[in-house]
Amino acid sequence: MRKASHWVLLGVLGFALSVACSSSEGDDDDSSSNNNGSDSGTTAVDDWPTDYEAGPEGGGLAVLTDEEVDAMQNAACTGWSAEPESLPALLMILVDTSLSMDSNAPNSRETKWEITAAALHEAIDSLPESMPLGLMFYPNRGLYQESSPQEIEACVDVSSLVPVAPNQHDALHAAVDAVSPDGCTPTHGAYEYALEHGVLATNYPGNPYLVLITDGQPTLTIDCMGACNPANPVPTQPIADAMAAALADHATRTFVIGSPGSEENETTGEDVRYWLSEAAADGGTATEGCSHDGNPHFCHFDMSQATDFGEALRGALGTITGQVISCSYEMPLPPEGETIDPDEVNLVIHPGEGGNVLLLRANSADCREGWYYDENGNIALCQDSCARAQSDNQAALQLFFGCETQVAVPE
Repeated sequence: MRKASHWVLLGVLGFALSVACSSSEGDDDDSSSNNNGSDSGTTAVDDWPTDYEAGPEGGGLAVLTDEEVDAMQNAACTGWSAEPESLPALLMILVDTSLSMDSNAPNSRETKWEITAAALHEAIDSLPESMPLGLMFYPNRGLYQESSPQEIEACVDVSSLVPVAPNQHDALHAAVDAVSPDGCTPTHGAYEYALEHGVLATNYPGNPYLVLITDGQPTLTIDCMGACNPANPVPTQPIADAMAAALADHATRTFVIGSPGSEENETTGEDVRYWLSEAAADGGTATEGCSHDGNPHFCHFDMSQATDFGEALRGALGTITGQVISCSYEMPLPPEGETIDPDEVNLVIHPGEGGNVLLLRANSADCREGWYYDENGNIALCQDSCARAQSDNQAALQLFFGCETQVAVPE
């Protein structure tokens, strides 16, 4: 296979006439940059390996000049272009650290919190430094009982909040290490606080997500009222309603992870997983084919039956982070009167610090650089191209339609 840096030297004119291009009047969006107001987490075109040589799986890339991109836009072939949904995402993780998390996990000498902390460290390390990420723990303070309404600060140590921001992995690791489980379970109040002061308070771009990790029923209401007793849990429907409102009003999807203990109230013996399942569905993250009675499986990530809680939790967090930073993009709808030929699609990425990179189509998901069609017909970035794009929260993708898809040129 010819190296991509050699391929682009075929010439601007020949390139423009053979690559998928669009007329200006047919564009959905002719922007080649993503001005989102943030100057962090960007990469330059020099960070893309232009000497990459494709293997048998195909793919590759080629750096383009602005003139070459302009030539694509103004080429003789008839077509159109579109910019798919922006790459960035932001994530807030809310963790139940009530006193029950200090009990041992099933089949383990470690506590549920020790296992959760280790999984959180791993999840943090798996995410790009540039991805806006925040954490909050609740209640992280002593036992509490109140019969009159109070502000959330009365029953939750809100100082545990690490606001959503990029490039703060060290601060997030330190916050996890500082936790000592204690207190009641004010899930509703903690969720609303994490949403308002964690997700909605940030100015960073991206699709917002919130993850709730808890091991049982809430024992305090949104205004800190309750007996702090598992034998007298507070209603859970308001929490599910809050997640539905977060999705409807703020486009924030909520994942729910139920730790061991959620299958049985420690005092009453009641199975509390149904409300976690309902909450995940209301939060827009129900797993495919799920039901709230657990047949064939619940709609949330149910850790209660896992023989190895640590492994199961790491898997759940890995699945979530994979969905949040997905490099798969749905094919946009064509303009009226136009159709999409899958063999006449080309992809250009514009790094945040400037430049243009043509990603070449691969024939397998095993590819390192470029893009391919996944099993659902979506456009998916190859492994290294995906990681590089995820690390750039100002990158913009642009699809060109109407001329032959470019692949690596054989020797």
